[in-house]
Amino acid sequence: MKKILFSLLTAVLLLCTASCGARKIEYSLKKAVDEHITDGEYNRDVSIFKIKTNSQHEEEINEVIYSVFKAKLDDYLDGAAIDWQHLVIDTTRAEKDDVLCITVIANMPHATYIAPVYSESIYLDLKKDTLYSFEEYAEKSGIDITKAKDEVALTYAADSFDFEGVFYRGDDIFLIVQIESLNENGVDTYSSAFYNYTTGEIIHGSSSHFLGFDSIE
Repeated sequence: MKKILFSLLTAVLLLCTASCGARKIEYSLKKAVDEHITDGEYNRDVSIFKIKTNSQHEEEINEVIYSVFKAKLDDYLDGAAIDWQHLVIDTTRAEKDDVLCITVIANMPHATYIAPVYSESIYLDLKKDTLYSFEEYAEKSGIDITKAKDEVALTYAADSFDFEGVFYRGDDIFLIVQIESLNENGVDTYSSAFYNYTTGEIIHGSSSHFLGFDSIE
């Protein structure tokens, strides 16, 4: 009798363990900052989100997608008012093959020259509750980084560049490209671009060009 009870208890524990292990991470994203203001002083279009989730990485994710960019907004509002400056912070997200991908991009509103965008990306595996790096996510999702670099090098052959993150627009996969160049005076300059991995198209994406994800065509 004891052996039967022990066997039954073991089976129940195994079923519970399997059930718990298969539980998908749940989440909701709430817009924490939504400002679209043209006042001639602190012009801005800002959309920043916070995540609520049962993932063990909730705090880390919010640090990346919210706290960093809220600090950029606060710094902008603490600076001098200039009528031509315009801060843009935008967030995009997609769930692909049980991985939640969130990317946030901010421009440099004070720049009077070509300047790169600032970006952060999160890739959360909703089955394993694991955060991936860009390289890990690219490998998992089948993005051929070597092929992408060869194609981007056709445009930026004389420059040094690297990929910083992935985001989606519909079914198209975009890579964020950060570029370092030497100008005619031998000074390092920095800019950004978006590479449509699906179509092979490169789109200029430096601060003066970035007006939000919907502006990327």
